[in-house]
Amino acid sequence: MPPREVDFGHAHGIKADAVGAPGQRRFRVLIEAEGGKACAWLEKPQLMQLALGIQELLSTQSPPQSPGVRRRSAGTPGGGHNLEFQVGTLTLGYERDADLVVLEFGGEDAEQDGGAGFRVLLDRRRSNAFAEQALAVCAAGRPLCPLCQGPVGPGPHVCPRTNGHVVV
Repeated sequence: MPPREVDFGHAHGIKADAVGAPGQRRFRVLIEAEGGKACAWLEKPQLMQLALGIQELLSTQSPPQSPGVRRRSAGTPGGGHNLEFQVGTLTLGYERDADLVVLEFGGEDAEQDGGAGFRVLLDRRRSNAFAEQALAVCAAGRPLCPLCQGPVGPGPHVCPRTNGHVVV
Protein backbone atom coordinates (compact mmCIF):
# COMPACT_ATOMS: atom_id res chain seq x y z
CA MET A 1 0.00 0.00 0.00
CA PRO A 2 1.47 3.41 -0.97
CA PRO A 3 2.08 6.08 1.65
CA ARG A 4 -0.70 8.52 2.47
CA GLU A 5 0.84 11.25 0.30
CA VAL A 6 4.12 11.26 -1.56
CA ASP A 7 5.91 14.56 -2.09
CA PHE A 8 7.33 14.34 -5.61
CA GLY A 9 9.04 17.72 -5.42
CA HIS A 10 9.64 19.70 -8.60
CA ALA A 11 8.26 18.31 -11.85
CA HIS A 12 10.70 17.79 -14.70
CA GLY A 13 7.85 17.01 -17.08
CA ILE A 14 4.06 16.96 -17.01
CA LYS A 15 1.80 15.90 -19.85
CA ALA A 16 -1.95 15.66 -20.42
CA ASP A 17 -2.98 12.69 -22.52
CA ALA A 18 -6.09 10.89 -23.79
CA VAL A 19 -6.21 7.19 -24.62
CA GLY A 20 -8.85 5.65 -26.88
CA ALA A 21 -11.27 6.72 -29.56
CA PRO A 22 -13.35 9.91 -29.15
CA GLY A 23 -16.41 9.10 -27.10
CA GLN A 24 -14.56 6.36 -25.23
CA ARG A 25 -11.38 8.19 -24.25
CA ARG A 26 -9.75 8.01 -20.86
CA PHE A 27 -7.76 10.99 -19.66
CA ARG A 28 -4.55 11.02 -17.68
CA VAL A 29 -1.80 13.25 -16.41
CA LEU A 30 1.72 11.86 -16.72
CA ILE A 31 4.30 13.33 -14.36
CA GLU A 32 8.04 12.89 -14.04
CA ALA A 33 9.50 14.61 -11.00
CA GLU A 34 12.35 14.50 -8.51
CA GLY A 35 10.44 11.97 -6.41
CA GLY A 36 9.43 9.58 -9.16
CA LYS A 37 6.83 9.07 -11.85
CA ALA A 38 3.04 9.09 -11.69
CA CYS A 39 0.10 8.38 -13.94
CA ALA A 40 -3.09 9.97 -12.63
CA TRP A 41 -6.27 8.90 -14.45
CA LEU A 42 -9.09 11.42 -14.33
CA GLU A 43 -12.32 12.41 -16.01
CA LYS A 44 -12.43 14.93 -18.85
CA PRO A 45 -14.22 17.60 -16.74
CA GLN A 46 -11.56 17.19 -14.02
CA LEU A 47 -8.76 17.74 -16.53
CA MET A 48 -10.52 20.72 -18.05
CA GLN A 49 -11.19 22.33 -14.67
CA LEU A 50 -7.59 21.71 -13.59
CA ALA A 51 -6.29 23.48 -16.71
CA LEU A 52 -8.71 26.39 -16.33
CA GLY A 53 -7.88 26.63 -12.62
CA ILE A 54 -4.15 26.84 -13.34
CA GLN A 55 -4.71 29.55 -15.95
CA GLU A 56 -6.91 31.56 -13.59
CA LEU A 57 -4.51 31.14 -10.68
CA LEU A 58 -1.51 32.31 -12.71
CA SER A 59 -3.43 35.25 -14.19
CA THR A 60 -4.22 36.53 -10.69
CA GLN A 61 -0.76 35.94 -9.21
CA SER A 62 2.13 38.04 -10.41
CA PRO A 63 5.65 36.64 -10.00
CA PRO A 64 7.50 37.88 -6.92
CA GLN A 65 9.79 40.90 -7.41
CA SER A 66 12.84 39.07 -6.11
CA PRO A 67 13.48 35.46 -7.10
CA GLY A 68 12.37 33.09 -4.39
CA VAL A 69 14.44 30.38 -2.84
CA ARG A 70 13.97 27.09 -4.65
CA ARG A 71 12.20 24.77 -2.27
CA ARG A 72 14.04 21.48 -1.82
CA SER A 73 11.99 18.33 -1.84
CA ALA A 74 12.35 15.18 0.16
CA GLY A 75 12.69 13.12 -3.02
CA THR A 76 15.93 12.51 -4.85
CA PRO A 77 16.17 13.11 -8.60
CA GLY A 78 14.50 10.19 -10.37
CA GLY A 79 13.31 8.84 -7.02
CA GLY A 80 11.82 5.40 -6.69
CA HIS A 81 8.09 6.17 -6.48
CA ASN A 82 5.97 4.97 -9.37
CA LEU A 83 2.25 5.59 -8.81
CA GLU A 84 -0.79 4.96 -10.99
CA PHE A 85 -4.34 5.45 -9.77
CA GLN A 86 -7.77 6.94 -10.50
CA VAL A 87 -7.99 10.50 -9.18
CA GLY A 88 -10.71 11.26 -6.67
CA THR A 89 -9.61 14.68 -5.48
CA LEU A 90 -7.54 17.47 -7.00
CA THR A 91 -6.14 20.36 -5.03
CA LEU A 92 -4.56 23.39 -6.63
CA GLY A 93 -2.33 25.71 -4.64
CA TYR A 94 0.32 28.36 -5.04
CA GLU A 95 3.60 29.04 -3.23
CA ARG A 96 3.96 32.78 -3.65
CA ASP A 97 7.55 33.15 -2.43
CA ALA A 98 8.85 30.59 -4.93
CA ASP A 99 6.24 31.31 -7.67
CA LEU A 100 5.28 27.63 -7.85
CA VAL A 101 1.97 25.95 -8.59
CA VAL A 102 1.22 23.09 -6.20
CA LEU A 103 -0.84 20.15 -7.49
CA GLU A 104 -2.13 17.49 -5.14
CA PHE A 105 -3.76 14.37 -6.55
CA GLY A 106 -5.75 12.15 -4.18
CA GLY A 107 -6.89 8.61 -4.91
CA GLU A 108 -10.52 7.78 -5.66
CA ASP A 109 -10.77 5.08 -2.97
CA ALA A 110 -9.29 6.98 -0.05
CA GLU A 111 -10.67 4.59 2.57
CA GLN A 112 -9.46 1.45 0.78
CA ASP A 113 -5.97 2.53 -0.29
CA GLY A 114 -5.09 4.68 2.71
CA GLY A 115 -5.66 7.93 0.85
CA ALA A 116 -2.88 7.35 -1.66
CA GLY A 117 -1.85 10.43 -3.50
CA PHE A 118 1.00 12.70 -4.37
CA ARG A 119 2.03 16.32 -4.44
CA VAL A 120 4.10 17.98 -7.15
CA LEU A 121 5.45 21.50 -7.75
CA LEU A 122 5.38 23.23 -11.15
CA ASP A 123 7.13 26.41 -12.20
CA ARG A 124 5.13 29.08 -14.02
CA ARG A 125 6.37 28.15 -17.53
CA ARG A 126 5.65 24.44 -17.10
CA SER A 127 2.23 25.20 -15.55
CA ASN A 128 1.17 27.39 -18.47
CA ALA A 129 2.36 24.85 -21.03
CA PHE A 130 0.53 22.03 -19.24
CA ALA A 131 -2.73 24.02 -19.00
CA GLU A 132 -2.66 24.83 -22.72
CA GLN A 133 -1.91 21.21 -23.61
CA ALA A 134 -4.66 19.88 -21.33
CA LEU A 135 -7.24 22.19 -22.91
CA ALA A 136 -6.12 21.09 -26.38
CA VAL A 137 -6.48 17.42 -25.37
CA CYS A 138 -9.99 18.07 -24.05
CA ALA A 139 -10.98 19.95 -27.22
CA ALA A 140 -9.68 17.22 -29.53
CA GLY A 141 -12.61 14.89 -28.86
CA ARG A 142 -16.06 14.84 -30.37
CA PRO A 143 -17.41 18.25 -31.39
CA LEU A 144 -20.02 19.86 -29.14
CA CYS A 145 -23.54 20.70 -30.23
CA PRO A 146 -23.85 24.50 -30.47
CA LEU A 147 -27.30 24.38 -28.86
CA CYS A 148 -26.98 21.98 -25.92
CA GLN A 149 -23.17 21.67 -25.62
CA GLY A 150 -23.52 17.87 -25.58
CA PRO A 151 -21.11 15.71 -27.59
CA VAL A 152 -22.08 15.02 -31.18
CA GLY A 153 -21.23 11.51 -32.36
CA PRO A 154 -20.88 10.13 -35.86
CA GLY A 155 -24.63 9.48 -36.09
CA PRO A 156 -27.61 11.82 -35.71
CA HIS A 157 -27.68 13.93 -32.54
CA VAL A 158 -30.93 14.18 -30.57
CA CYS A 159 -30.70 17.63 -29.04
CA PRO A 160 -32.84 18.39 -25.96
CA ARG A 161 -32.89 22.09 -26.92
CA THR A 162 -34.79 21.21 -30.11
CA ASN A 163 -37.42 19.20 -28.19
CA GLY A 164 -35.85 15.93 -29.24
CA HIS A 165 -35.64 16.65 -32.94
CA VAL A 166 -32.60 15.25 -34.66
CA VAL A 167 -29.85 17.74 -35.51
CA VAL A 168 -27.63 16.51 -38.33
